[in-house]
Amino acid sequence: MIDLSEYDETYFPNKDGSYPTVKKDDYGIRPAGKQDECFYCHSKIGEQHKKDCVVVCKKVKLKATIEYTVNVPNYWKKENILFHYNRGTWCANNLIHGLENWISNHKDECLCPYTKIEIVEEE
Repeated sequence: MIDLSEYDETYFPNKDGSYPTVKKDDYGIRPAGKQDECFYCHSKIGEQHKKDCVVVCKKVKLKATIEYTVNVPNYWKKENILFHYNRGTWCANNLIHGLENWISNHKDECLCPYTKIEIVEEE
């Protein structure tokens, strides 16, 4: 799947519901395809992307739950752990570093079995 996270509003349906027009510098024009059409839906420059084109985006709010093991002080009880992670000074940005460490320590393993993705809201 292509990474749509960096798209601007150019690749969202227009306010009237029509799809965006393929442009000369369009993301859908790929080096492996024809340079006058979208690689994914084959619409030509100047035409609208097709309804099933992967280049056309919508916003979806996701909730990711990832189970992994961390080390905490031995004397901490459940209340201490929950306070530290939910109400203390710990920053959730540290999750990224913790997950990177987990990945580097489990090179033969993937996070997929420990991860669940849910749709919270769909536009």
